[in-house]
Amino acid sequence: MQLEIEGIDYTNTLGPWIGKTYKMLDCYMESVLLENGIEISKQQWLILNLVNNNKGISQNELARFANRDKTSVTRFISNLESKAYLKRESSKKDKRVKNLYLTDLGLKTLKKTTPIVRKAVLKLQNELSKDEIKFAISSLKKIQDKITQIKSK
Repeated sequence: MQLEIEGIDYTNTLGPWIGKTYKMLDCYMESVLLENGIEISKQQWLILNLVNNNKGISQNELARFANRDKTSVTRFISNLESKAYLKRESSKKDKRVKNLYLTDLGLKTLKKTTPIVRKAVLKLQNELSKDEIKFAISSLKKIQDKITQIKSK
């Protein structure tokens, strides 16, 4: 199927390919987690990872770092907190700021899940050379930079 917009074959531009790849990757990772009895989503796993690697990160910093709006990050955090994977603590410097930490259950889940995610990522990339991976990442960074540049005008 072809989609032409003002003389441009939109189906052969980067947007649809990046979008479709993202959706396929998202579904694949979710299925890998479910098949292995992991009861958190890919996004929740990413948040646990970010909190683990940045102990005491604030909710706002996490939202900026994850490139997500504060509302969706708050929803993820509340969900993870209700499942006892992480906890919020008021900052000693500013009581309005909530810092995030993994609980023992969160750390245990992350340790169990990380090798599964690593294996899935390696399986996806096993037919790509290191140069192909570097080139793809470099190209995507250029697109992200261009989007940031356009948005800031």
